Amino acid sequence: MREIRQALRAGRIRVDGCRVAPGALCAGDERIDLGAFTARGEAVLVGETDARVEVLHEDDNLLVLSKPAGMPTGPLVPGESGTLLGVAVGLAPEIATAGPPLEGGLVHRLDRDTTGVVVFAKTLAQRELLREAFRRHDIEKRYLAIVQGGLSGPVVVVGAISTAEDRRRVRVRLGHGLPARTEFAVRSAWSDRWSLLEAVTCTGRRHQVRAHLACLGRPIVGDVAYGGLATPSMPRVALHASRVTLPSGASFAAEMAADMRDFLLALGPVVDQPRGCC
Repeated sequence: MREIRQALRAGRIRVDGCRVAPGALCAGDERIDLGAFTARGEAVLVGETDARVEVLHEDDNLLVLSKPAGMPTGPLVPGESGTLLGVAVGLAPEIATAGPPLEGGLVHRLDRDTTGVVVFAKTLAQRELLREAFRRHDIEKRYLAIVQGGLSGPVVVVGAISTAEDRRRVRVRLGHGLPARTEFAVRSAWSDRWSLLEAVTCTGRRHQVRAHLACLGRPIVGDVAYGGLATPSMPRVALHASRVTLPSGASFAAEMAADMRDFLLALGPVVDQPRGCC
């Protein structure tokens, strides 16, 4: 029913050619048009190509891609194109049947603005293994974030993640929501105004890194939803998934996106470079 309500709101199901709200009553003899509606269970993933997408690794079980900014990780509705999953299916068609419709072998997601490492499974068995590893928090993810302000040293944030009222954001509340832990360390700093932080997490909740940084009073540049400053040189959320390490020890890394590198270069010389910074 939720799927049908969403289709009605989006106009993918129409009555006598018009949009109607969920719950609207029909008098009888109306013409219901389902031409733009496909049930999720009947969705078919179609392969696509995109020259912006870099292949980081491929073997018999996995395909690892570097997602560019502005590209959804996967479709939300049947027929949606321009997603990283579509590109993955174009490169390895078996990914389309390695999981449920609209997901295939997709193992995890990144926000539309976030760049970096995304792992796809080529078989249903491999997808289940990786999904279970994510549930056990056995997969480590590292991110790079450009933030407003600085940190005096490493910080660990432990705060449960739950959906906020507007559903476009999440909120951090002790003891309420899904447990989440993020470790932050300073990679570089430009006085007390800007910093490049590394975030390490094994929980991977929705918006986890963004929300935890906002709680620290260090929002990510461009992250307007969480109090960040949007600038002409960085209009998106300056967050990059730099590395994913699997329980097997296999590790996949993606270079920082060019727009983030350019933003940092424009800040000038680094004021503080912590020892041991990798």
